[in-house]
Amino acid sequence: MWEMDKGLVQVEVGSNVIKKFTKRDTRGLFEVILGSSAPSEGGLFCTQAEQLRQELSGQNIFLPAVRFTDSSDLSPNQFIVYVGAANFCGDITQHDLFGVLRNMIIEHQIDDPSPQSVKDLFAKGAQYFYDKDYNRAINTFFIVYYWASILGCADELTNATINIGTIMLFNNHIDEALMFAQYANLIAEDPAFYNISLKFYSHHFLANMYWLKNEKSLAAENYQKAVNDVQFSGELPANVFALWNAANAYMWTGNYSMSASLLDKIFSLVSNNEQFSKETIQQLYELRAMVSNLHITGLLEQNKQLIQQIETLSGSFKVNLSTCAIQLVKKSGGLFLNYFGGYLLGTLNNMEINYHSKNTTSYNRIIQ
Repeated sequence: MWEMDKGLVQVEVGSNVIKKFTKRDTRGLFEVILGSSAPSEGGLFCTQAEQLRQELSGQNIFLPAVRFTDSSDLSPNQFIVYVGAANFCGDITQHDLFGVLRNMIIEHQIDDPSPQSVKDLFAKGAQYFYDKDYNRAINTFFIVYYWASILGCADELTNATINIGTIMLFNNHIDEALMFAQYANLIAEDPAFYNISLKFYSHHFLANMYWLKNEKSLAAENYQKAVNDVQFSGELPANVFALWNAANAYMWTGNYSMSASLLDKIFSLVSNNEQFSKETIQQLYELRAMVSNLHITGLLEQNKQLIQQIETLSGSFKVNLSTCAIQLVKKSGGLFLNYFGGYLLGTLNNMEINYHSKNTTSYNRIIQ
């Protein structure tokens, strides 16, 4: 299985693939008796990787270190090549492993690699995303991921990871989306990472994924991190949505006092803001009263009628809040639009997303 912190280029192989890349044992009986070592298993992997590195170097193409691992999860003839966040799953009887690796490396090349060119490429991917051209978007984000990793462009790496996860989510691949959300979170929580907006994105996206996986305590924890990220940013929509989701998560984990406290913070932000309708503010006030009632009267299971009222009112409140948020998009800038764009665009189902090679090979875009 691909691991983000184990190298940019990784190859997993089945047992027969290892045999294919193990040098034939030509030792004679006398050499065996004298203790001459047998050829190391898979020793030809390193040899051929170095040959490929020299070949690509002649074309001014850099091949990062290649990590080879065996996997009992693969069938004997199966292999998976990972280049950045993209992968190809093949069969050694049908595919040339190092030919696949060569093609993938070549297809990840860009003109004049630099932090600025990576930033420009991300902007192109973002445009594809907003144009709903999700196949081109994810392909572009794969390449951004690759070069941002090489060049140390932490912002673009985090943003590409989040957007790959978002497209996975739109395609109903929840587990893959969660994995990319976790990886984005790893980058954003590095002490040397200072982009508050991207910290917010990563925490909020991971919280959403935990919520979808019904891990409500983990969702509440990460919604709270998102609240902490933007509380002094002046980004009103980001603050309100982060607070709302955290309050909702805490309520369903039974932490009513924390939920009520966060609802109070929302009320203080929106009560005197003309962009939020009186109806929205009134609904928030009623939600706050209901949560207080839960805190007084006990467990959720004992308050089914009140829960139904909360669910109904919460749904209506979110609709009204979203309407207000749409009105605030232009005022709030890129932070709000980038993160909530997918929510405002609506739910997208059953999209076919594939990573297509320029050499007509179709690559799998989901990390197994």
